[in-house]
Amino acid sequence: MQLQSGELLMVVCFLPPDQREPQHYHVAFLRSEDEGETWDRTHILTVPEERGAMEPTIVELEPDELYCVLRNKSGYLYETMSHDGGRSWSTPAKTSIPSPEAICKLLKLQSGRVILIWNNQSSTTQRPRYPLVVAFSEDGCKSWSKPRVIATESGANQLSNFGVIQLSDGRILLGISHYHATPPTTSDIDLAIFDEEWILKDEEG
Repeated sequence: MQLQSGELLMVVCFLPPDQREPQHYHVAFLRSEDEGETWDRTHILTVPEERGAMEPTIVELEPDELYCVLRNKSGYLYETMSHDGGRSWSTPAKTSIPSPEAICKLLKLQSGRVILIWNNQSSTTQRPRYPLVVAFSEDGCKSWSKPRVIATESGANQLSNFGVIQLSDGRILLGISHYHATPPTTSDIDLAIFDEEWILKDEEG
């Protein structure tokens, strides 16, 4: 991602050679001040639970103020903050946001609100990956609105591995990998299209 300062920040998930059996993933942050010609690794972190920290997602709240959420096996998302443009990060802390071991996504909207999309069910395994929900924050990700359900499933079916963008007209596009466990098993790509007004509707009554 490109920071407001113009510098680039990259975040990767990796397995240290000595922690592959059993697996314990770490997250590394890298910065570039020359448009990607060279990179400096600035910070590495993980969480104590089995398999560690995975699939980080980041937003820049203000210049140099960054917020990151981490997939893990605790049954709840972890969070970490940077106040210096990604050079250093706080010790990851467990949130009260329930989640299986599955991806989540942050996105800062044109309005300045931040949305979080995730599977809103606590589990220390990779299932269930539903329901798929969205919530918003107006206070720098300190608190979140009541989640609104985008889609749900049942059994071993999954709604996961998604990506999200906001178009210039305000529409939010969410691409979802939709796994159907009933034979013949298939994985479709679903597209959900909504806007900020739809997210806010339940909150505003």
